[in-house]
Amino acid sequence: MDQTLFETLVEKKLANLLADEKLRAAQDPVYLMLADMTAMLREAYKRIGAPRPLAQIQSETLDIMVECFSSEQTDTGDDFFIWRLKQELKKYRPVESLSEVMIREIIAERRLAASQAAPAQRAEAAFEAFLGSVRQTEAMWLGDNKKRAGTLVEEDLRLDELIESENITVSAEEMEEACRALAEKCRISVEEVRAGVDAPGLEAHLKRQKARLFQEKTNPGQEFDGTAAAN
Repeated sequence: MDQTLFETLVEKKLANLLADEKLRAAQDPVYLMLADMTAMLREAYKRIGAPRPLAQIQSETLDIMVECFSSEQTDTGDDFFIWRLKQELKKYRPVESLSEVMIREIIAERRLAASQAAPAQRAEAAFEAFLGSVRQTEAMWLGDNKKRAGTLVEEDLRLDELIESENITVSAEEMEEACRALAEKCRISVEEVRAGVDAPGLEAHLKRQKARLFQEKTNPGQEFDGTAAAN
């Protein structure tokens, strides 16, 4: 295969892996909560006129969250969280200038924004929180996963050859079932999935799943990586 085309496929696969990782983060209540707490602390710093670097805020938020849910901490409500926010904020401003009303207002605003956010926005925020928890950036994550994307593209190409030689197809019913599964996973309606899904990409993914199962049955000694993402 032409190297330029292969590299294009790798970049596309990498983008799909990134989308899958963001979706996984959005399904984890820990990262959703961490995202909200980070946004609250970031806004609090902004309002007192002491903006801090995101990496610092993420680190401080992680510490706060660990304390909030430690075995020694029995009060996991807003009062303890507000008290901990004040401990961080007073490092940069006199504690007298910190209004509890302001902090409660920030909490209420963030909860409202989170409840109204689109699934894609929540996924972005949750993934950013995940990256902060492991001290990574999105660029670092992409660099770490590029080799994996290349391996998966090579697997896809092998599966595509099998699909063609065995005339593997996907029915309309199988496509519809996949849309229903995606809707449940993403917590959106089936209609939204149908409107936004890359139908050829989904069909190719389902065909590769079938080809992988066929390969496992006919050549059980040859294994494929089950983590391949849809093109």
